[in-house]
Amino acid sequence: MDSNAKTPINSQIFSEKGVTILFCSANAPLKRINALAKKAFVFLVNKSKEGVDLKEVFEVLNLIGVNTVLVEGGNKLNSSLLEQGLFDKLLLIVADKKISKGLKAFNLKNKRTVKISRTKKIGKDLLIETERTI
Repeated sequence: MDSNAKTPINSQIFSEKGVTILFCSANAPLKRINALAKKAFVFLVNKSKEGVDLKEVFEVLNLIGVNTVLVEGGNKLNSSLLEQGLFDKLLLIVADKKISKGLKAFNLKNKRTVKISRTKKIGKDLLIETERTI
């Protein structure tokens, strides 16, 4: 997701194996969109308050045959996906580390209930797998 088409042209994502897909808002600078389109498939979607319209992103992904998406986002993207219910599973890894500064993992306006489907110890860390409830 790159609502304003600000991904650097020399970004490492363009040198990874496979196809790179970017979603930009339709009102991002055309010059930047054209430059990115030389390196990746760029889809233009509507803009939302938070960035790109995530529901539209998932509709496009479904149309092109992408049925599974792993999102390793930050606070903003993760919170938006949770708020809008645009997930089936949520995997949390809890590490035995104290972080003195940083962002909250989620910044939700409304509570979201999930069902814990399993937990697993991974070294000193704990994996918590949850599922969306309807």
